[in-house]
Amino acid sequence: MKRTASFFLLLTVTVLCVWGALASGAGANRDLERLLPLSLDVIDGPVRVVVKHISPYKPHAGEAAFLETGRRLSERLGLPPAELRSGGDHILYKASGPDSGGIRRTLLWVMFPDGSTELIVSAETPESGDTGTGGETASRMEEAQTKLSRVLEGMGVTPNWNVIVQGKLKADYASPDKLNDWLQAELRAEAVESYDDGRSVSVSYASPLLEASVQSGGRMLNLQAAVHRSSETGESRLTLGTPVITTEY
Repeated sequence: MKRTASFFLLLTVTVLCVWGALASGAGANRDLERLLPLSLDVIDGPVRVVVKHISPYKPHAGEAAFLETGRRLSERLGLPPAELRSGGDHILYKASGPDSGGIRRTLLWVMFPDGSTELIVSAETPESGDTGTGGETASRMEEAQTKLSRVLEGMGVTPNWNVIVQGKLKADYASPDKLNDWLQAELRAEAVESYDDGRSVSVSYASPLLEASVQSGGRMLNLQAAVHRSSETGESRLTLGTPVITTEY
């Protein structure tokens, strides 16, 4: 499902407001260790992996102070300095760059009209798709996430991580029922909520094997799975997120 960057920024902030709990650093590692190897059973080709921290951060008054703090955050994260961008009723500071292992790290800091801010820090596998084996990818991502956790803790921020795995879905699992059966078998996942707009199908699950969670309608959810079918190629893309998906699918 293609959406604009502004849409997903607002979605991310909305999700943040209702999340009951994300996974801690150790919990995110365990979710990634479990989810990534499983995903290789149903994903054909390169796998995109993202770990993302989302939280409120210090309120700021004025663009100059916001920019100055943003550049200090960039330095702490080992990222190049950046400039401010306008996002309509909010201001963005975004800096990005690869670490020594090729994992791309991104700082996205958002200031709203009332001076409140949201901090989003993420690590993502290389755009080249050269992620190695599932175990190698998990190890590299865990190392990047652990380093970012230490920086966040040094800033006085408690790290909480969202894990996302995405790639081309194998034809054998293109049927929603087949994918659902696989998730039930591998993660003891129970479907709780679903959405279908004709091109994308999204299902939220409860699973006792995953640590990240969000409460919705009185139920605890641990996983969201979405399949988007391209109108141009006919191929299906799978996105798995714990506890929810915070990227376009």
